[in-house]
Amino acid sequence: MGDIQQLDVWSVGVLPRTDGGLPNSLWAGSDAAALGALFDRLPASIDSPAARTLARRALASAGEAPGGAAADAGRKRVSALARMGFADDVAAMATAASAAFTEPNIAQFAAQSELARNRRGEACVRVRAAVGDAPPPFILRMRAYCAAAQGDAAMTDLALEVARSANAEDAWFRTAIGALISRPARPPAARYDTPLNAAVSLAAGLAPAAGNSIASSTPLALLAIARSRDAPTPLLRANAAAAAFRRGVLSKAEAREAIRAAIAAPPAPAPGFIGAVRDVEAQPGTLIAATAIDRALKQSSAYGDFVAAARLFQEDIARLSQAPDPPATLLLARAAAAIGDTPLAARLAYSAQQANADPVGVARVRAAIALDDPGALSDRIAAGGPSVGRDAAILAEHQALNADGRAFLASHPPVGGVRGDGALLAALQAAANRRAVGETAILASLLAAPGAHTLDAETLAVIIRALRTVGLDDDARAIAVEALVGPPPAT
Repeated sequence: MGDIQQLDVWSVGVLPRTDGGLPNSLWAGSDAAALGALFDRLPASIDSPAARTLARRALASAGEAPGGAAADAGRKRVSALARMGFADDVAAMATAASAAFTEPNIAQFAAQSELARNRRGEACVRVRAAVGDAPPPFILRMRAYCAAAQGDAAMTDLALEVARSANAEDAWFRTAIGALISRPARPPAARYDTPLNAAVSLAAGLAPAAGNSIASSTPLALLAIARSRDAPTPLLRANAAAAAFRRGVLSKAEAREAIRAAIAAPPAPAPGFIGAVRDVEAQPGTLIAATAIDRALKQSSAYGDFVAAARLFQEDIARLSQAPDPPATLLLARAAAAIGDTPLAARLAYSAQQANADPVGVARVRAAIALDDPGALSDRIAAGGPSVGRDAAILAEHQALNADGRAFLASHPPVGGVRGDGALLAALQAAANRRAVGETAILASLLAAPGAHTLDAETLAVIIRALRTVGLDDDARAIAVEALVGPPPAT
């Protein structure tokens, strides 16, 4: 008979191999300390949708622990997932490996994720299960919140005093917890920067201060507001939902539901995604809907926002029978290509060409949906434009060039874009040579985080080759598509 092994912070994951999960050996050949340093560098907001997806694939996949002192790096792996806002992933991992999530510095991420899921009871269970000396400030404050939510004033005061004695005092938090228990006549203004502060503010019914009250909210805090029926206004909830959706941590169905609630609340607001959803759902498939989607795409100045708008309106775009003008048709084609809807992108690109839209834009869309087609390279070269050398170099990473293609690249060196960090590029090539799949994925995510469209051709080539070397071909294609569909860098 064999013993049944308990899952730890490395062996637990939420992505099966059939749904984007990386192999169990993804951390083989990597050093735990080096991985921990990379996990720390992952930002809360990654502007590149392709890089964000790749980072999540690595962080949420189960695997054997890397070599070296793996405990601290394992905590940093969970921390990175929570920091980026993947609350459902962290909560599921904590459930599967409950014993591993009793250490306070790990339990805090599970509790924060449960708050983002609007599950205060489960969050309090996580905090009560945390064992160990010198718990982090979040744990101490969370214990006070759990006691206050149950109406236990004595236990709340004790928990706040413990936090104060451990130098985890927060004047606003103490006042807000008091408002949760006593409902004073002049409560403090709400704070939505962290999931705990957001949860306390929502539970106490605190009103937000003037201005953009979610400007500094973490992804988990945005989720807590977006998923709450206790938000002070439907508009605040809808704006939080739109922001969380842009960051890739809220489903389309949840985002649309929160936006619909704001539309139904008088007076019906109409900024950003909210106004576009209102117009699209009021008259689906019409020119009015097409104009609303076109406006939403044009207002998305950041590429990540553009992709979010494309995702939000994917089915609505497919229903359209006309567009406001040829540039709008091309913009819709770019949107479809950006989210990987190849049939829709091909149909819209053809319509854009027939309408005499910008030939360079049409050729870039066709290149993005047919990276390994020599015809796409020929069309892109024929279209010309200032970014033609760079685009041709990207396509050259996905197909064998003939003599004409090689001659063109030799005479049209790629220009434009920012070169990636030299140390990260060297580390990426070394990780790929070791076939260190997970480390390669994290390094590629860090390099592409500002957006693949912002990078120069040489950096993109290194990223694409490294990903293909370790078998991450789909991610390599996603990076290339982003570089082609996103706005070309200045030359």
